[in-house]
Amino acid sequence: MPNELDLSNPNFLDEMDEQQEERLFSIMLAKRQQRTEQNIKRLFDVVEKNTERVNQEIETLKIETQRQKEDTEKALELERKRHRIEESRFGYLSLRDLGAGFEVPIGSQSLGKLLKVVGLAIRQRGKTEPYMEQIRNGTAKNKPYKDHVHYQWNPEKTMSKIDKWLAENGYIDHFYSCETQDELYEMINELYEIYVEN
Repeated sequence: MPNELDLSNPNFLDEMDEQQEERLFSIMLAKRQQRTEQNIKRLFDVVEKNTERVNQEIETLKIETQRQKEDTEKALELERKRHRIEESRFGYLSLRDLGAGFEVPIGSQSLGKLLKVVGLAIRQRGKTEPYMEQIRNGTAKNKPYKDHVHYQWNPEKTMSKIDKWLAENGYIDHFYSCETQDELYEMINELYEIYVEN
């Protein structure tokens, strides 16, 4: 065939006519384009696979982060519950008994201060007297004893309100991280100075 090229001949380029050169150039260009397209396709496939893998890893990290957050919240709630008192069989406790039920026991005077800080007791010196609203809603009750009135507190309602106040004011983590009575008393006294005495 006149248009056939003898590629075994080292001088085949010199023997090519114009039509053969154009044909060879077209073949080479088509091959190069085919290789380029294959390379681009491979790159797109790699990028797509990597994107899928990265998206899966991101999703896994989101799930793991959410799980860790939930675990942390559960651990914090457990820690808070450790400090809480279970309701007595009568439902109400004296300040002394209420404070004794904490993991780090709180004396009645310090607990009285805390109740004044969070707004459950009247902010006066001396006796810890609940606001009338706290008696009406069952957080506390008055119990006449001889010639004076004795107050008792519902542990669950009282702790709920203390926790709510501590959380709203940013003290809850600090409060429940106190490991000794001295630390707890120091914190309660500081809160008392800030919120009651000032």
